[in-house]
Amino acid sequence: MEDHLPAAAPTMATFLRRSSLWVVNTSSIPTLLERISPSFTPASQLQPQSQSQAQATIENENTRVADISYRLLMFIAKHCPMIFESHVGLLTKMVSDDKDERSTEIALRALAAVTRVDEKAVPKDLCAHAMNFVVSVIDACPYSGHLLIRCSGMR
Repeated sequence: MEDHLPAAAPTMATFLRRSSLWVVNTSSIPTLLERISPSFTPASQLQPQSQSQAQATIENENTRVADISYRLLMFIAKHCPMIFESHVGLLTKMVSDDKDERSTEIALRALAAVTRVDEKAVPKDLCAHAMNFVVSVIDACPYSGHLLIRCSGMR
């Protein structure tokens, strides 16, 4: 391109840089979803002096990784939901497994974001799980509510 249109090369380079995802792509979503839970234990090479210090270090690291993963997934759901489209099966499994509140919240938020892009990508039977989550957890109701509204429109 630099040979044919040298004046447009800087503009196109800027456009490509801004339109591409530098930190996250579709292959990193399962890893982020796995690390939402603070119980995840990374393979850390830290060697603290005592066993209690080692446990505290691992717990702090797990909490930090979980918080970063949570924030990143919430950002993706809000600004770039099409990344989740190829992971609808995994997200549906997370909702039905109901491991912990945070994982279910993220999965519902991501599924609600996917329905904004493509309503047919999310299974219709997911509404029952979303309804149960609305009843059990008040904080995540907006996300479940969005999904329920979309699901009710698909009937």
